[in-house]
Amino acid sequence: RSFAARPSIYVFGTLQNAVTCNQSIFKMTAVKAAEFAAVGGFFDTKSSAAVAVNWHVIKVSSLITTTRHELTHMMIQQIAGKFTEIPAWINEGNARLVDTTVPGAGWWANTNRYVTISAAAAAPSELLPLTELVSQEQWNARIPPVETFQYYEASRAAQFVRDDVGVAGTIRIFELLSQGQSFDAAFQTVTGKSFAAFAAAF
Repeated sequence: RSFAARPSIYVFGTLQNAVTCNQSIFKMTAVKAAEFAAVGGFFDTKSSAAVAVNWHVIKVSSLITTTRHELTHMMIQQIAGKFTEIPAWINEGNARLVDTTVPGAGWWANTNRYVTISAAAAAPSELLPLTELVSQEQWNARIPPVETFQYYEASRAAQFVRDDVGVAGTIRIFELLSQGQSFDAAFQTVTGKSFAAFAAAF
């Protein structure tokens, strides 16, 4: 798919530069600017056309995936609609799946997969219920190690949806959201099962 408009990508080389630019470009408060300057990057949901990359954070990473990840969020919002609430697990899970298409990321894709399988195999299961991975606000508030693990789990859930209905089916769910359907209704229309049933099976 093509972006509706060419995305703007801002790359910040220092923490102070990121804080300053988050305030001037993205109109954040000082507190929010500092918070967002400390992460790898973000998609500006207000403009729907800009991504920030904190190079001072990610330059030491073994895989540079931030830009790809945030552009995926931008595309999902473009398909689903700017003001649509998208469940965090399918939003973040699909972005993580795109992360693992970066050259050399095969080992990381396996890490995402088998850490999740190990959690599921524990007795009792250490998986988070998917119903707890719906709110983006709750997602953003989690701290390590759960903050890290939720991405692993969401990527497996998103992959299971792709296994069932393909990438085209996943896109169709987002398209139905843009037409005003609830997520549960769109999910059932495309997959033939309720989200509750999918979550329980997962």
